[in-house]
Amino acid sequence: MSEEQKEQVQTAPVENQAPQEAVAKPTENVSEKVESFDENGVLKQVEFYFSDSNLPRDKFLWTVSQKNDGWVPIETIASFKRMRRYQPLEAVVAALRKSPELLEVDEAGEKVRRKVPIVRPDPSAIQRSMESSVYAKGFGEEQEDTQIALENFFQQEGGEIASLRLRRDEDNKFKGSVFVEFKTPEIAKEFLEKVKGSPLKHNETELTVMSKKEYVDMKAEQHRNDPPKPGNKRRRFDAFKMMDREQSQKRGPKRGRTTRGSAKESKKQESQEKQDGQEKQEEPQGSEVPKKSEDTNETEKSNEQPKPEGETAAATGEKEETAPASTN
Repeated sequence: MSEEQKEQVQTAPVENQAPQEAVAKPTENVSEKVESFDENGVLKQVEFYFSDSNLPRDKFLWTVSQKNDGWVPIETIASFKRMRRYQPLEAVVAALRKSPELLEVDEAGEKVRRKVPIVRPDPSAIQRSMESSVYAKGFGEEQEDTQIALENFFQQEGGEIASLRLRRDEDNKFKGSVFVEFKTPEIAKEFLEKVKGSPLKHNETELTVMSKKEYVDMKAEQHRNDPPKPGNKRRRFDAFKMMDREQSQKRGPKRGRTTRGSAKESKKQESQEKQDGQEKQEEPQGSEVPKKSEDTNETEKSNEQPKPEGETAAATGEKEETAPASTN
């Protein structure tokens, strides 16, 4: 065999054998996905969704969970904007099963819910949340990763945070400011002391930073003499207030309290009863009352001025107006 023939045999591809490089690529991609999957990030995000501070104020999540005995499909959670980067779904399920206290996953690995009942915040918890929170302004336009980037920013500059909320206008546009709740009031206090001595910057822009209480008080003073704004300003959803309204409607009006319509009906009925009593007394004893014809009877009935149906409807409508309406 000549040298040329030997060279052709050595370089000829083996039949039905995929190139080595093509086989290796999927393995490299899978390992990259596994290595980049943040189990702790999944758990932290979903525990926030179901937390006492978020769930009662998240209308969509609250409504879905209440319809299904607290359960929410994990596929639904995974479709949220902040959860889409966590793939595959099986890894999300595995991460949620590791929740130490707050969450439980069903046996099929399809749904998740809270292990413990939702807790209505007491005044001391509300006060503690206020003391743990700061206001910061000076951020640019919202990007796809703004929420996560700012969480990491404040985690690095201040310490462990409980939540960060992007403030938005009525058109849902980011206002360039946030409320950050740190894990404890002490962390928030240390952070505020730090930025007093050295102004905080983000992307070379100096931020306006103050405690949330300072911000709320400042705004209240600025708008103290403002006339009430007309229009249908959207109210923030509050599950606790909604439950209170539903309970109030089930109990009905309190004893001793009557609506204006029902009080008017009572007076009218008393007046009619007195009038009927006087007519009975004026009738002669033992005398026969002549039988009225159907036509006469109809005429007299129309002159009796009975309680109008419209008035009853008005009274009912008035009662419904005074009772707080249920909201979704």
